[in-house]
Amino acid sequence: MLSRVAENIYWLTRCLERAEGMARLVSASSQLQLDLPMHVPLSWGSLIDILGGDEDPAENGYGNNEKSVMRYLISDPGNPGSILSSVRQARENARVTRDLLPAEVWEYINALYHYVKDNADGLTSRRKRQDFLHQVVQHSLQITGQIHGSVSRGPGHQFMALGRVLERADMTTRIIDVRYANLFPVDDETMGAYSSVCWMSVLKSLSAYEMYRHDVHGRISGAEVVNYLIKSAQFPRAVAYTLYRAEECLNTLPNGDACLEELDVLRDRLDTTEFTGMSPERMHGLIDDLQRGLGRVHSQITNTYFRFHLAA
Repeated sequence: MLSRVAENIYWLTRCLERAEGMARLVSASSQLQLDLPMHVPLSWGSLIDILGGDEDPAENGYGNNEKSVMRYLISDPGNPGSILSSVRQARENARVTRDLLPAEVWEYINALYHYVKDNADGLTSRRKRQDFLHQVVQHSLQITGQIHGSVSRGPGHQFMALGRVLERADMTTRIIDVRYANLFPVDDETMGAYSSVCWMSVLKSLSAYEMYRHDVHGRISGAEVVNYLIKSAQFPRAVAYTLYRAEECLNTLPNGDACLEELDVLRDRLDTTEFTGMSPERMHGLIDDLQRGLGRVHSQITNTYFRFHLAA
């Protein structure tokens, strides 16, 4: 497979996963606003913090209010992490690799792009916004299902799966980092229902609520939520599971030893660290380590499989 093609399909699924993840996050946060007491305002700016970009949205006229933040995260073409930008980039990557994709995959991606382009602006009411975000998630799931059900398990499928799981790991760590700082102490009984509602929103932003209740049992505890989203070997968006799937993908690809070495370092750090009972500062430091590890895995994948295209 040409390195250019491998890179395109890797980023195709990363961008699709990014759009879906952002839609889930915004939807869950909007619902949280309705569930919180009037005297507990939601910090909309924390959603921008989760993106972790270098650009300061305030410099472009965005304030810490619902309308501005929603526009920045959903429809701003200048924000590479917005839903519109992510879907547009996914479509471009799909367009240049159409001959490798089932016709239905291209058709669904194209339909998602036009839906987002035509509807991302003008979401004046929360109900319209929730309907829009629901459609983005449903379209994304349809595309993922079509890829899973109709793409041969060759190198192309492995690069698509690799892009998807690394993007999931990235989003999960970002959400934990920011939400942990917002909600610390994670198990303070004085926070009462407010704490449970907020941690429930964290789970819902990763489509993890039902599986957490099934796998963990008992009340929703901040410490248990963090441990589940990082260390679960069964939940598809947990960091540990995504790294296991990344290892499976790399084991089927040629010349993956250097990538696997970086992945092993990251998995060892995950296995030997206890993520409960930490201060926000220590948790932030550990999440930063995981983020840097994910960056090193991505860089090694680029150097191993895409560098010939980049050099050209």
